[in-house]
Amino acid sequence: MKHIFGIFLALFVVSGAYATSATVKEVVDGDTFFATMSGKEVRISLVNVDTPELHGRCQKEVDLGYKAKERLAELIPEGTTVEVKENTKNEFHGRTKMKANVKLSDGRDIGEILIKEKIGRAYDYKVVPDWCK
Repeated sequence: MKHIFGIFLALFVVSGAYATSATVKEVVDGDTFFATMSGKEVRISLVNVDTPELHGRCQKEVDLGYKAKERLAELIPEGTTVEVKENTKNEFHGRTKMKANVKLSDGRDIGEILIKEKIGRAYDYKVVPDWCK
């Protein structure tokens, strides 16, 4: 019985960990990037943060959007390996889009970094931030 419990415990620990590695290819905006996972190109959107849009409703949002993109590119330059915990995944015309929590190699969550630095806001999918205020 202890042997079976040990196997289940090991499977639980492995499945709960940030076990999927991805290699960053290109930052799209402040909360989205392309990466390679298991040999496939994946578009990854950070699930826990929203950043201003590059094609925003006002110049302030556009400026903040480029600032967020630059910061994400600093955190995860091309070639960086990150750990991805998938939230949702969709396949469109052979392309994979994923919403995920993403951590740096030192264990810090990228979305949390952007929120702490006030470059992004916590995103709950209910309220869309107004970056023009």
